[in-house]
Amino acid sequence: LELSLEAKELVAQLLIKDPVERLGSPLEGDDCASCAWYVKEHPFFEISIEDAIRGVEREIVLPAHNNRTLSVKIPAGVHPGQHIRLAGQGQPGYGGERAGDLFLEVHLKPHPLYRVDGKNLSMNLPVTPTEAALGAQVKVPTPDGGEVEVTVPPNSRGGMKLRLKGRGLQGKTPGDLYLPLEIALPPATTDAARQAYEQLAKAAPFDPRRQGFSR
Repeated sequence: LELSLEAKELVAQLLIKDPVERLGSPLEGDDCASCAWYVKEHPFFEISIEDAIRGVEREIVLPAHNNRTLSVKIPAGVHPGQHIRLAGQGQPGYGGERAGDLFLEVHLKPHPLYRVDGKNLSMNLPVTPTEAALGAQVKVPTPDGGEVEVTVPPNSRGGMKLRLKGRGLQGKTPGDLYLPLEIALPPATTDAARQAYEQLAKAAPFDPRRQGFSR
């Protein structure tokens, strides 16, 4: 017996073990920060990068489970897409069987400084032209709340990446923190600043387009 496409989709929906998984998706404009929403098979919830590294205990609301509130302990070192299992917190069992388990999928909130790439993190590191040309020691914040001093090598270029090993998301194999250099130019808003730029142009004539545009 060959089923139509519509019939196959209906059968697939009926075979979903947890019918609530088809309900409770966030509506446009819904900003419930502590809610766990259902996407595909599992509900997800968002935490900050700092909480993912340190671990945290949070209360979450399950709109698809009559707004039930659960206290969830997120272990240190979780990463995006990882599932946290809550034993016995799923749907009630059939015929007196015990309740199923609930799996929560971890998502990371967008961060004002760090970008996520798997277990690695990256953060733009602004440096002055002098620091890039001559080299420097600069301090940068780390996702665990600390601060480290990094070496900017002489003759550094914009876009060049510094690497802090093991300073990314944690886990069995910790990720790294990458620091792409961003050359920040001092504004030429004073006579002294303009004179300094003019002297630099005379002392170190340089055309960055010459090599890039040559054919």
